[in-house]
This record gives sequence, structure tokens and C-alpha cells, in this order.
Amino acid sequence: MKQGIYCLNVVHNGKKVLSGNGAKADNVMLWDLEASLAGGATATTPLMTFKGHDAPIYSVCAEKCQNEKFFVAGAKNGRLTYYDMEKAEAVLNTEGLHEGVVYSCDFNEDCTTVCTASSDGTVGIWDLRSGKSFKKLSYIDDAAASGVVFQALWRGEYEIMTCGDDYCVKKWDFRKMKNGAIENYLGHTSAVRSIALSHDNKHLASATTDGSLRVWVVDERVNIEAEMDTVSSKIEEIEKRRTILDEKLLDFENEEEIDEDKLAKDCSDLSKQYRKHTYLRHVHTERDNMQCVQARMSLDGHALPVMAIAWRDNPGDHTKAQVLSGSQDQTAMSFNLTKPKTQEFVKWQKDITDESGLPTAGGYGS
Repeated sequence: MKQGIYCLNVVHNGKKVLSGNGAKADNVMLWDLEASLAGGATATTPLMTFKGHDAPIYSVCAEKCQNEKFFVAGAKNGRLTYYDMEKAEAVLNTEGLHEGVVYSCDFNEDCTTVCTASSDGTVGIWDLRSGKSFKKLSYIDDAAASGVVFQALWRGEYEIMTCGDDYCVKKWDFRKMKNGAIENYLGHTSAVRSIALSHDNKHLASATTDGSLRVWVVDERVNIEAEMDTVSSKIEEIEKRRTILDEKLLDFENEEEIDEDKLAKDCSDLSKQYRKHTYLRHVHTERDNMQCVQARMSLDGHALPVMAIAWRDNPGDHTKAQVLSGSQDQTAMSFNLTKPKTQEFVKWQKDITDESGLPTAGGYGS
């Protein structure tokens, strides 16, 4: 191959891989990984070369199902093409969907919708159910504060994660695009070039042009609110029990023996739950005031921009994971990590002591 490879997507349970390269024709290919690993005659010959693009390919993505049949490819000139893996000619070939490079494309879980990210600063959401056109469902203008959007990923049925030139990762709800991003992930000091979600969508890794990587809990603010509701329910339950015991204590005609140890335990538990709720309220207010989430972990080691990142869960231990990265410094790195606990919440301002005496450097959670 005379041109550089710009993108890859492994398909068919690791047996094949799609590639896009920098040529202006015959630039989308399907390769047999099994033959390559075996060193067979087809190791340097693609199974299929796909037609239709006349500009370098910057993104390829197959549908997310067990036996992928269709995929999309995005080009430097803004063209997006829809292919059947068994046919060289494109099923759909559409110009003008973007005014710049299509850096990223991603299928949703039911394989009917694609989101795309472009150097023109926009994110597009396209319906493919008709099989006849890319029908625009929604469009995010200035998704990266008038800069380049490098990647857009589906998260579940309705959410999309994006990253770009504005040093920020954002979460969007497809149903509420007019309201803007529903979450911002701040803390990077250069453009965010690539993002990757964990298999369960609870964690996110991001990589930047200054070589830094960070790990986030995607739903941190939602989790804090859920934990506050749980603590409130516990408080209500204990208060009811304590009220019943108080009434018995004040009833001089009551001859039933009061379990003083139980009453003391309820009072102690109630105090702990009130303290926990106060702490969570402070943590939640802190996030709300900043209107963002900050990273839970930083991964260092690269000297130049990190252009690609991937997340791999540890199959033998659900608390562990690997973050894989590739950089312009000509290195690929693997970071072994313990996943940040999604129900552990830490105050950012560790030097401030609140009136309740709660620990500012620690956090509640499992």
C-alpha cells in the first residue's frame, strides 16, 4: 500500500478488519486477519476493495451486531458512503453532508442511525432505515466552540459523546439537542483528539494533542443525585422508626419494654445519614456551580499528540481495565488501571473545611 492508513475497524469477531487510507481512489478495503496471522498468501491482499470515494478516508465504522454486513466511510471532502461488505460498489454515496473532513462515524446500537463528526465543527445524525439516503435527523452546530470536532460516539439509545478543539468532552441527549450539551467534562489543556467508552458505558477515556490521557465517570452528577435520593429514603425510614419509639417513651401508660440499644443505634445511624446527605449536597452543589465533571484519573507518558485511544475491560476482573493509546511520538502504550468507583464522590476543594466538619479530602461511597 503506497498511502498511509488513516483508520481501522475490526469486524466479524476479530476475523477481519476494515481500513481507510490516504489515496484518492480504491481507498476502502476489507482484510482477512486470520490469513495475516497465519502468514498466508492473502496476508497482503485485501478481500475486497470498495469503490466510490475520490478523497482520502478518515473514518470507517461497521454496524454493531454479531455479524456485521454494512458499514459507513467518511472522507476528507465531507462525503459519507454506505457499503455492503459483500459488494464493491457503494449502496449510498452522498456529498455535502459536511463541509470538511469526516473525522468520525459511529452506528447506534440498533444499526439504523449514524452520527458523524467533522472538521467543519458540526456533528450530524443520519437515519439509514430507508436504505435510499442519509436522512438528517439532527445537527449540532459549533459542537466544539467553532473548532474541529474529532470524534462522536453513541452511548446507549439517545446519548452522544463528542470531543474536539475546545479542550472539552461533551455529552448530548439526541432528544434535547436544542438545550445544548447535558454534561461537560473539563480539565484538559489542549484539544481532545480521541475518546473511548468502557463496555458498560460507565467510564470514558480521553486523549489530547499535548499527550495526556484522562479517565472519567460518565454519569457522575446523575450518580450523586441518585445517591442523595437513596440517603433521603434511609433517613425517612429511620425517622419513622425513631418517631414510633419516641411516642412509646412518652406514653407513661405504655408497659412495653423499649429496646434502648435499638434506639441508640437508630440515632447513631440517623446522624451518619444526615452527615452523608450534607456531604453529598455540598459535592453536588460544587459540580452544579462549575457545570461540569472533572477527571478521576490522569495517565501520562506520551510526549506528542495522542491520536488514537481504546478501552479494554479485564475479562477476569470487572474492577480492572486497560487503556490503549497511540501517539505521534511513535509509541503505543497500555495503561493498566483500577476503574474509578462510580459511587465514590470526592470534593474538588480539598482545602476547605465545611461547618459540619465533614472530610473534604475524602468521599462517601463503596
